[in-house]
Amino acid sequence: ILPYAWYSLALWYLGFWEEGMSDVKQKHFNYFIFITIFCIILLFVCIFLPGLPTFNEFILLKKPKSKLIEFFLLMYPLYIFYLYLSIFKSTRFKSIFL
Repeated sequence: ILPYAWYSLALWYLGFWEEGMSDVKQKHFNYFIFITIFCIILLFVCIFLPGLPTFNEFILLKKPKSKLIEFFLLMYPLYIFYLYLSIFKSTRFKSIFL
C-alpha cells in the first residue's frame, strides 16, 4: 500500500486531483485506473487467499505449498516498476532527477 500512497501523493503534487481536465489528468488517468486495479488485486491476494508461507516455512526456508507466493513475487516488482514508470513520464519529475 505504501507505493500506492506515494503514487497518489506524487499525483497530488502534479495537480491530478484539481478540478477540470488538466494536462496531467489526461496523461495519467489511464495509468491511475490500471495501478488502482493492480493494487486492489495484490491486496486481495495478500489478505484473502491462503498462499503466504507459515512462520515455520519462512524460518526454515522451506518452499510454501501454494503457488500463490510465486505469483505475488512476480507481480509485485511489476507493480512497483509500473508506478515509477508512470510518474517519471511527467516533465516535472524529469527535471528534478536529471
